Amino acid sequence: MKVLFVTPSEVSSGESITAVHMAEWLQREGCGVHFLASSFTRTFVSSRLPNAFTELGSDLISNQHIWETSLRKFKPSHIVFADYPLLALSSGKIPLLDESWESKLDSCDAEIFTLDHLGYAQRPRLLFFGPPHDTIGIERLPATPSRIHLLLPSPLHDPMNSSLRGTTFRYWDNPSESAEPDQVGMRTRYVRSAEEILILHLTSGWACNAAELLQSPYYSFLPRLLIHYLLGLSRPITILSVNNGSLLPELQDGNVRVLNTGPMTPSQYEYLLQASDLIMTENRISVSMAKAIQSLKPCALLHNSYSILEIMNSHPGAACLFAQQMERERFGSVFPFEVFPIWSINDLKELGIFNHWLQGAFAEIEIFGGEATAQQFRSLLTDHSYRDRMRAAQSSCLMRVKSLPSPREVLEETRARAYRQLSA
Repeated sequence: MKVLFVTPSEVSSGESITAVHMAEWLQREGCGVHFLASSFTRTFVSSRLPNAFTELGSDLISNQHIWETSLRKFKPSHIVFADYPLLALSSGKIPLLDESWESKLDSCDAEIFTLDHLGYAQRPRLLFFGPPHDTIGIERLPATPSRIHLLLPSPLHDPMNSSLRGTTFRYWDNPSESAEPDQVGMRTRYVRSAEEILILHLTSGWACNAAELLQSPYYSFLPRLLIHYLLGLSRPITILSVNNGSLLPELQDGNVRVLNTGPMTPSQYEYLLQASDLIMTENRISVSMAKAIQSLKPCALLHNSYSILEIMNSHPGAACLFAQQMERERFGSVFPFEVFPIWSINDLKELGIFNHWLQGAFAEIEIFGGEATAQQFRSLLTDHSYRDRMRAAQSSCLMRVKSLPSPREVLEETRARAYRQLSA
């Protein structure tokens, strides 16, 4: 089996990370792999598969020529896009798709697949980014060509009951114990003592850019809000935010401090994830949070279910004051979100990717929840029975994921099923 991966995104890493894990698994089983990668995703691919990629640029004709050359020289039996619908977006991806190029897919000898992380490949749709009162972008997604098979990576998608079209599969093995020295070394870079708690806050570059477009003050208030919730703990705490390197104000109050760090290679990122005591993000559908669950690490979603009026009426105290200050700085900056700052719970349900099946495998923390939120943080960091229950829920979810086909199995079975349908 020879598999050609195409990773077109220039802003999002999750799709390419899934593809890299698939490729590593396939390579271990003796398959040939190669990537056509954007300049952005190339950084992730090259750190793990340094001799297995060709970079795509900013010119449509050049990229289509690279595509044709790759098909002729590499001769893939399977092609996997991560993800194909991204090619239709007006920005944030390399140019490859046009009507002529897409029409030639029908004559391609390889079996063609796309990962469908976000439900984009399910049907034609209008896609809105940002809160309803302050939309920052609208995209029109066309239908995915019918000859392209859909693959649903789990645990992002429910392994047993996905409402989406496509085949659910697993793509990542649990990390090797041999990485332990690297984890310890990564941890000591950021903590001041052995008893210090290390919390990892994960933010994607696209989220930083979207917040900037919205002129949202959320990230400028977040360190003070987190420090407020964590000051009651007796142990020193470092909150390390992985972002563009300067997203959050770096603060220290009492035994709690907030630091930034810039983008990392996938290996560094995974060592840091393994070395942390808690992983948290504002992205419910984060590939990194899925990885934390697979690694049986305590993890949390920071989200908001309430309007500013609901917060003022039901959540008095410091958190409410923070919300009011945000509104004074930028009217409309407090809004419900499950993927900050672009999607609410209803947006995820519309896409069909609300991961309710992972309930209990991560904590859902209301960012303006007041004392209840402070207590939740205390339980996450110090209550061993709470952490054990989360680990048990994660293990239960992973047992369902382990029943799914591997990358090679899902590619082989889908190809075999297509041949059976042709010969029927």
